[in-house]
Amino acid sequence: TTDLYQLTFFLQEDQAVAASASDLGGMMRYFISLTRADRIVLIDEPGIVLVDERAGVTESKEELPVAFLNPRDFSFPRSQFVATRFVSGPTRLYLVTGSSFPRKRGGVRHLYLVTNVDKSMVEAIWEKTGTEVAFFAGTSPVVSASPWQPFETEAPLRSRRILLGNVPYS
Repeated sequence: TTDLYQLTFFLQEDQAVAASASDLGGMMRYFISLTRADRIVLIDEPGIVLVDERAGVTESKEELPVAFLNPRDFSFPRSQFVATRFVSGPTRLYLVTGSSFPRKRGGVRHLYLVTNVDKSMVEAIWEKTGTEVAFFAGTSPVVSASPWQPFETEAPLRSRRILLGNVPYS
């Protein structure tokens, strides 16, 4: 979220306000190298995409379509998970941090930092914290740090006989 605040502040400075879409793209190429986001999207009202900058990758079928970025969901700075599923592929999950802010010359601008929630992200969480994580979209598993295994509920445990040495535990 700090990256979002810094970018929002910068985009309200005179240098950025007067910049063309091409110049803004160059600025966002620099800023994306300073963030952990996979993508920066900057949209002017009424939906004109000024910048759609990716971190070292080209456009792919696996990325979040801009149409899924709803300005009403980000009228103030916030992060939310967005899941997509297309007919021919698996469910994909993205962490979107976004905000809307007023333009000095009138109107509103929308800024989004999009991060893919993928295998490398959950493995990084596991390596840093030692915690295995799994992400779901509703009840459907999307990605995890380890292979999927069914969760064991209390029901099977109640039917087991547990011994402490030769003494039954109850």
